[in-house]
Amino acid sequence: LHIMCEIERAGATAPLPPALHPQNMPTLSMYVFHCPDSEIGPINLAQVGIASRSGTWPCNYLLKTVVQEQAVADVLTERVGDRCTIGEVALSVRSDRVTGRAAVGGTTILDIGCHLPTPISPGDVAYYSNINLAETPRGTELAYYERRMEVKKADRGAPMITSFEPDAWGSDLVRLTYPVSASLVHADVTIGPLLMVSNPNVGRMAE
Repeated sequence: LHIMCEIERAGATAPLPPALHPQNMPTLSMYVFHCPDSEIGPINLAQVGIASRSGTWPCNYLLKTVVQEQAVADVLTERVGDRCTIGEVALSVRSDRVTGRAAVGGTTILDIGCHLPTPISPGDVAYYSNINLAETPRGTELAYYERRMEVKKADRGAPMITSFEPDAWGSDLVRLTYPVSASLVHADVTIGPLLMVSNPNVGRMAE
């Protein structure tokens, strides 16, 4: 499940390291994944990120990942540097709506949905890969990794945002303004490989 929402420009710029800049239309992406099977078992996670650019590369600057399984959190942190918090993540799929929820310590920090999902072509759906600040042997760097989706089925509908707690996602400056889109896909997802690491204080065009 993916919801895109316009946000105030100040909230889109403040969390970004100097090497990144927001898109012309500042937007926030909210994801809820339910993967019943993987090489490390079931995966239930939610992610929130800001649409940005590294040089000319479009990417989703990841603010935080909430994941239900400790083993998954360990792998994501080790392989791609995700900043993970353990919590409860749920995705509910019904014929008239799809809802996704994330909670930490019993407190809901994200509750989103897609109302009246309607089938669309799988080829009409595309999502940015993630970039995030990661701790590496060379210090804190930007880690850009691929997230490939082989989409089997896709739907779109009216976006619903019941709850969003920006401070719980790492930036209390983010202010939602207008929900843009909602989509749901059934897909085979591959996280990785790591594509590059770079200096968070220097843009790619300057390196």
